Amino acid sequence: MRLELVRGHISAVTIEALEQLLEDARAGHYTGFVIALTRPRRRFSVHCVGEACESPTWSRGMCLSIDDELRSMIREDDRPTGF
Repeated sequence: MRLELVRGHISAVTIEALEQLLEDARAGHYTGFVIALTRPRRRFSVHCVGEACESPTWSRGMCLSIDDELRSMIREDDRPTGF
């Protein structure tokens, strides 16, 4: 049996989300952002742009909101079945 390296797939959901963010940015809905991007092989990168960099305390608060949301998602996954 011959083994082949299978390349990571392109996430259609990720592309759609980024296109929507770009459209909203072009419409003037955003003044900056903080973003963490997942990469292949469990790597990631983070970026801070615009007003998000000018106000790091505010940006840290946004990141904590993301942390809270992810924490609640983990708790939902840890619930015993039947609840």
